[in-house]
Amino acid sequence: MKLLTIVAGAVLVTAPAFAHEFWMEPGAFLVPKNKIVSVALRVGDGFPGEPFGRTPAHIKTFEHWFRGRRQPVRGATGASPAGRVTLTERGTHTLLYRSNASLIELPAAKFDAYLLEEGLDHVVAQRRARGDNGPGRERYSRCAKALVQCGDGPLVDARVGLPLELVVETWGANARVRLFRDGAPLAGALVRAERRGAAKPLRLRTDKDGRVTWPLTSGSWLVSAVWMVPARKHDTADWESTWTSTRFEVAPKRAVKRP
Repeated sequence: MKLLTIVAGAVLVTAPAFAHEFWMEPGAFLVPKNKIVSVALRVGDGFPGEPFGRTPAHIKTFEHWFRGRRQPVRGATGASPAGRVTLTERGTHTLLYRSNASLIELPAAKFDAYLLEEGLDHVVAQRRARGDNGPGRERYSRCAKALVQCGDGPLVDARVGLPLELVVETWGANARVRLFRDGAPLAGALVRAERRGAAKPLRLRTDKDGRVTWPLTSGSWLVSAVWMVPARKHDTADWESTWTSTRFEVAPKRAVKRP
């Protein structure tokens, strides 16, 4: 597998690690009490993606969150699935992942094409305003959530404090998903919503309140977004991006309520 060209000092990653989506894939989304659930990491341009083994240098946070309580998701170095967790209480359990930052540099044309593909029009405009026609030096990190329901009951999503986080508010004909950046709603961001088996993902822009709305049918979903800002330190990168994703399954006629 061909390695990306990485700026010195970055976490070393292979090409799929910079593929568009990065997400967690639980072994099951609806489980009985005291069930051990495997947690795989996946990368790629949507389903099915490729396995990403447990890489300690990549991990900043890998946790199981339940009603405000956190515990680490443990696993062996290089393992795939990357970890396992036992769910001992009924309700919706959130698996969360946050990576350390990595660096990448892309030629100008490829960087601009990537910005347009990911809906980062504001960065394209800033580059043009600066007269910046050079390569794109980027520092990026990943966030991911997965919702697993233990026992009967409504599926509930809640904020768990990721720097860029998608929160499902309601399901149904007018389902709402809200995007937060550092705890505040983020307007104008592109959100991708892909249902396993669908021909192509939906592409939606968040409104002034950080929300997108679409008919959320039953099935297995991957929802993702990315946001980019000028780098705070320009020694190794000119831009900083954060990627986020949420995995969940909607069972037919499952009731879902807001937290």
